[in-house]
Amino acid sequence: MQFEEIENEISANLAILSMLLGCNFHLMNKHYVTNSMIYLAKRYHSQEGEFQRR
Repeated sequence: MQFEEIENEISANLAILSMLLGCNFHLMNKHYVTNSMIYLAKRYHSQEGEFQRR
């Protein structure tokens, strides 16, 4: 296949990927990482990087 033949399909795939990444970012920041989760992480994981390792 030549790039010229699949250029539109590549652009469409990248647009869909961009939208999915945007949705994933919103889901992670607004629904999974809640204020209570941040509180628990700060309260019970006092060592630097401990929460990320777990």
